[in-house]
Amino acid sequence: MKNAFFRNNNGFTLTKFFRKNLGGFTLVELIVVISLTLLFVGASASYNRTSDKLISIYREQGKIVSKIQQAKSLALSTYLGKEGGIGCGWGVHLDSSKSQIIVFKDVPPQGQGEFERCKNFTGELYSDNDIILESLFLTEAKLDLSQGGGTLDILFVPPDPKVYLYPDTEEAVINMSSEEVPNLNLSVRVNKFGQISSD
Repeated sequence: MKNAFFRNNNGFTLTKFFRKNLGGFTLVELIVVISLTLLFVGASASYNRTSDKLISIYREQGKIVSKIQQAKSLALSTYLGKEGGIGCGWGVHLDSSKSQIIVFKDVPPQGQGEFERCKNFTGELYSDNDIILESLFLTEAKLDLSQGGGTLDILFVPPDPKVYLYPDTEEAVINMSSEEVPNLNLSVRVNKFGQISSD
């Protein structure tokens, strides 16, 4: 009765099956298994490298948003800083040729008292007279500031803060790209009301 359970019409038994296959795998079976394993490992490594690069680029986008938000916060709190003196505005200068971001305190020309100098201030481009609070370079992404000839200034003037964009547009757009992730297009947008968005 026991053998009847394992036997079909062709005389197949488990004992015969296991004895026949004790010799191991054939060469074709080994080549197929090794090829598929190498294919999956290669695809996994490539995907992992691309996702690491993508995370780095998103981190760079976060740095840009953070620095713009920092300048806006400094304008809201009327930050004096270590260097002293009242700044008429706080801003961010972006340079696409260097992939550089500078957070600065806008200082107007000398000649009047500090409060008088800021009273009628309407904002200026970033200049060498301004005090650099922080400077950093992006290493993973390239900036595209084609609307401004390669540079962009975003200035927040207290107490509101009023927002000045140079070049003068309704909305500043900072595009980011990478050669290693070709189809990726990230951007940071700042409008005249100080709203910062990223996509």
